[in-house]
Amino acid sequence: MLGATLFALPLKAQVTIGDLTAPQSFSLLELTTTNVTGGLRLPQLTTDDRDAITTDDFKNSLLAKGLMIFNTTTGCVNLWNGSEWIEFCGSAINPSIAFPSLPSVVLTVGKQTSSLGIRIAYSDKTEGDIVLTDGQLLGSSDGLSLVVDGAQTLSSVNGVINVKLIGTPAKNSKITIPVSIKDATCLMEVNVVKPSNNI
Repeated sequence: MLGATLFALPLKAQVTIGDLTAPQSFSLLELTTTNVTGGLRLPQLTTDDRDAITTDDFKNSLLAKGLMIFNTTTGCVNLWNGSEWIEFCGSAINPSIAFPSLPSVVLTVGKQTSSLGIRIAYSDKTEGDIVLTDGQLLGSSDGLSLVVDGAQTLSSVNGVINVKLIGTPAKNSKITIPVSIKDATCLMEVNVVKPSNNI
C-alpha cells in the first residue's frame, strides 16, 4: 500500500526550501522565505581543511567541478574548477577613505559663517563610490557645523571634498570639530579670534 502511494505521488525535480511557493521554472533549487532575514551559508573550511580533500572521487573526477566553500583562512569564497581552487574576494561593500591632512581655518568670534568654502583632501579610498549629498552634516561643535558644499560622488582613489562651515562661533578659542565620512574620522581645528578694533 505504501509503495503504491509513493509511486502515485508526482515527482518534481525542482525544489523550494524555506517557503511553500513553487520554484521558478529556471531554478533547480530555490532557498527563500517570506520575510528574508538571512542568507546561504557555505561550509566553513580553513585552507588546510580544504586542501585535505584528496579523495580519488574529488581529484580524479569532473563531478567535483563547482564545489564551493567559504575559506575562513582568507575570508573568501573558493570554487573548485576541476583542476584547482579559484578564490573570489570582493572589495568592501562600504568603501572607506583616509584624510592625510586638514586645512587650517581662522574665524572671528560672533561673526556668522554661512559660506566659508573649504576643500578637504582625501586619500586611500577603497573600491566603490562614496556619495555625499548637498548639506550633509559631517560634524559640529561649539556653534559651528561642517557640511558638504554641493552633491558630490567620490570615485577616485585620491581627491578633494568641497565642504563649508556654517553657524556662529560664540567664544574666542580653538574649536575642534569631529569629521566623519564613511569609516574615516578625523578632527578639524578652527581658530576663533576676537574682532580687531578696526572692524
